[in-house]
Amino acid sequence: MNESLRYPAREEMGRWLHEASRVRDMTTREISRRMNAKTQLSHTSVANLLNGRTVPRLVSVRDVARVLGLDEAQCQKLWLAAKSEKDRKGTAYRETEDFTEIRSEGSGRFSHSLSPLELESAREEVREKIKSNQERERVKQEEYYDAWERRALIEEEMEFLRLRLVDERNSKNELMRKLEKLEAEYASLTAKIGELEAELSRLQARQLNLTEESNFINEMRAEAAYEWGRRMEFQVIVLERQQNGRP
Repeated sequence: MNESLRYPAREEMGRWLHEASRVRDMTTREISRRMNAKTQLSHTSVANLLNGRTVPRLVSVRDVARVLGLDEAQCQKLWLAAKSEKDRKGTAYRETEDFTEIRSEGSGRFSHSLSPLELESAREEVREKIKSNQERERVKQEEYYDAWERRALIEEEMEFLRLRLVDERNSKNELMRKLEKLEAEYASLTAKIGELEAELSRLQARQLNLTEESNFINEMRAEAAYEWGRRMEFQVIVLERQQNGRP
């Protein structure tokens, strides 16, 4: 049995809020941003609420309703029904807290069962990860090039000192100490460059994976929007038939 049949009260509250967010053209991030600090939900939690997957505290649900300009009394009525449903389920009750729980098993990708709103939140989440990964890659690239430039300068100075050692025997000990110090720094920078190369490779691979995941989510959003559109058309047809007294 699917989740919508097992939790009708929770689903009804989510649909009520979801429809209001759609009419007002507000994203889950915008709703979260406009909430009060003491009752604020993350954009992921807002998405779960609007899709009937969770039942947060009443004060938080009221705050979401306030942001969406909805009736507080109706909000409390729907929340009490969902809370009562949750209490009746007891230990059998289950909520989906985040997107990691609704990925396709074994694939690491998002399930086709996600709604357009959930896919929108997932896309924003991946975009943040991509932006963060790009910034880390930029910083590591700068460190990498700085290390290369420093090592090149040290190499030039080492060669110069080696030439001086040939002509300046009296200062050999001092030059040798400086040369040994530079050789140690050269070895250290060589090791750091190796580490940075490995880190850059990991970041570039992660960037590729995140880009693929973002593209996949966009495809799923298009498919989900199309499927939801067809369901709405079917529901309209059924409703019109019922109103006209036809089966």
